[in-house]
Amino acid sequence: MSGRVLVVADDLTGANDTGVQFALAGWSTTLRLGGGAPAPVGPGHATALSTDSRALLSEAASAATRAAVEAEGLDDGDHLYLKTDSTLRGSVAAQIAGALSARSGSPERTIVVLCPAYPAMGRTVRQGRLMVHGEPVTRSPAGRDPVTPVTRDLLTELVPGAVTVPVEPSAGAWARAIDAASARGAVIAADASTDEELARLAEAILLL
Repeated sequence: MSGRVLVVADDLTGANDTGVQFALAGWSTTLRLGGGAPAPVGPGHATALSTDSRALLSEAASAATRAAVEAEGLDDGDHLYLKTDSTLRGSVAAQIAGALSARSGSPERTIVVLCPAYPAMGRTVRQGRLMVHGEPVTRSPAGRDPVTPVTRDLLTELVPGAVTVPVEPSAGAWARAIDAASARGAVIAADASTDEELARLAEAILLL
């Protein structure tokens, strides 16, 4: 992967966990805490930060995400990784909207590939529906969360305007399917049930 990666998470745990994975993969990685201007970094560097926006109302969550992305000054060759809760608790749709808004001035077309699957924790996406250990997410503890309960199972309802794409047999086929779906919306919700499928989806994103 060329360029830089910016990880914007909706809580500090997510920022730290994701940053650690980039560091383990050999990336120079910074976890940013607090405000202030970001230090200049070059290609091959990952920066992770938290907006603490999970429990914020939509307008505030969108604004916080947009501000975090804009502050880093991403170039067209850079990548944005929006780290949300894998059960999609909280202000996920607003966070995505804020990220897209921050990138609206880019000359390149911007799309979001949304896939909250985390097979090791029993979280999968099947036919556009978020599942936890084989049951709809609304029947899981996330559906009973006292602060940010998940009240919908379909990704197209959790993130209105999202366009679903199924699992494809190759990264190339998946990239073409995502590209075609992006003509109908900027947010593409992808199915995945295994780590192998997630790896294939990541490869498809790089092909795009």
